[in-house]
Amino acid sequence: MTPEELKKYVCLNNRIYPKNWGDYLQILEIQAGHPCTPLILGGSDASDEEKRERLLLQIDFASNNKNIYEKLKNNILSLKESDWIHKSDHLQI
Repeated sequence: MTPEELKKYVCLNNRIYPKNWGDYLQILEIQAGHPCTPLILGGSDASDEEKRERLLLQIDFASNNKNIYEKLKNNILSLKESDWIHKSDHLQI
Protein backbone atom coordinates (compact mmCIF):
# COMPACT_ATOMS: atom_id res chain seq x y z
CA MET A 1 0.00 0.00 0.00
CA THR A 2 1.42 3.35 -1.03
CA PRO A 3 1.47 6.34 1.34
CA GLU A 4 -1.27 8.00 -0.75
CA GLU A 5 -3.46 4.89 -0.47
CA LEU A 6 -2.84 4.76 3.28
CA LYS A 7 -3.83 8.42 3.63
CA LYS A 8 -7.09 7.72 1.80
CA TYR A 9 -7.68 4.70 4.04
CA VAL A 10 -7.27 6.65 7.29
CA CYS A 11 -9.83 9.22 6.08
CA LEU A 12 -12.56 6.64 5.43
CA ASN A 13 -15.64 6.52 7.67
CA ASN A 14 -14.97 9.97 9.17
CA ARG A 15 -11.86 8.71 10.98
CA ILE A 16 -9.81 11.41 12.68
CA TYR A 17 -7.06 9.59 14.59
CA PRO A 18 -6.46 6.21 16.24
CA LYS A 19 -7.10 5.80 19.95
CA ASN A 20 -3.51 4.53 20.35
CA TRP A 21 -2.13 7.72 18.78
CA GLY A 22 0.14 8.32 21.77
CA ASP A 23 2.11 5.22 20.72
CA TYR A 24 3.08 6.93 17.48
CA LEU A 25 6.02 8.73 19.12
CA GLN A 26 7.64 5.32 19.48
CA ILE A 27 6.46 4.00 16.11
CA LEU A 28 7.77 7.10 14.31
CA GLU A 29 10.92 7.14 16.46
CA ILE A 30 10.43 10.80 17.40
CA GLN A 31 10.40 12.81 20.63
CA ALA A 32 7.58 15.00 21.94
CA GLY A 33 7.86 18.43 20.35
CA HIS A 34 8.74 17.03 16.91
CA PRO A 35 6.50 18.50 14.15
CA CYS A 36 4.85 15.05 13.86
CA THR A 37 3.96 14.73 17.56
CA PRO A 38 0.36 13.49 17.94
CA LEU A 39 -2.06 16.27 18.87
CA ILE A 40 -3.27 14.74 22.11
CA LEU A 41 -2.80 15.90 25.69
CA GLY A 42 -1.06 19.24 25.03
CA GLY A 43 -2.58 19.42 21.56
CA SER A 44 -6.02 18.28 22.61
CA ASP A 45 -7.52 21.71 21.85
CA ALA A 46 -6.65 21.24 18.17
CA SER A 47 -9.57 20.88 15.76
CA ASP A 48 -10.56 17.55 14.22
CA GLU A 49 -9.20 18.80 10.89
CA GLU A 50 -5.83 19.70 12.46
CA LYS A 51 -5.63 16.26 14.07
CA ARG A 52 -6.40 14.49 10.81
CA GLU A 53 -3.85 16.66 8.97
CA ARG A 54 -1.24 15.73 11.59
CA LEU A 55 -1.95 12.03 11.03
CA LEU A 56 -1.52 12.54 7.27
CA LEU A 57 1.75 14.40 7.96
CA GLN A 58 2.91 11.43 10.04
CA ILE A 59 2.29 9.11 7.09
CA ASP A 60 4.32 11.41 4.83
CA PHE A 61 7.12 11.56 7.41
CA ALA A 62 7.17 7.78 7.83
CA SER A 63 7.27 7.24 4.08
CA ASN A 64 10.84 8.57 4.06
CA ASN A 65 12.02 5.49 6.01
CA LYS A 66 10.90 2.04 4.83
CA ASN A 67 11.08 0.39 8.28
CA ILE A 68 9.20 3.18 10.05
CA TYR A 69 6.60 3.30 7.28
CA GLU A 70 6.01 -0.45 7.52
CA LYS A 71 5.57 -0.22 11.32
CA LEU A 72 3.12 2.66 10.98
CA LYS A 73 1.20 1.08 8.10
CA ASN A 74 0.93 -2.27 9.88
CA ASN A 75 -0.30 -0.57 13.05
CA ILE A 76 -2.93 1.43 11.18
CA LEU A 77 -4.16 -1.54 9.15
CA SER A 78 -4.42 -3.72 12.26
CA LEU A 79 -6.86 -1.33 13.95
CA LYS A 80 -10.53 -2.20 14.21
CA GLU A 81 -13.03 0.51 13.40
CA SER A 82 -13.72 0.85 17.13
CA ASP A 83 -10.03 1.70 17.64
CA TRP A 84 -10.52 5.06 15.89
CA ILE A 85 -11.87 8.40 17.00
CA HIS A 86 -14.44 9.46 14.42
CA LYS A 87 -15.81 12.88 13.60
CA SER A 88 -19.26 11.75 14.80
CA ASP A 89 -17.74 10.87 18.21
CA HIS A 90 -17.46 14.60 18.90
CA LEU A 91 -21.03 15.59 18.08
CA GLN A 92 -22.83 17.20 20.97
CA ILE A 93 -26.54 16.72 21.55
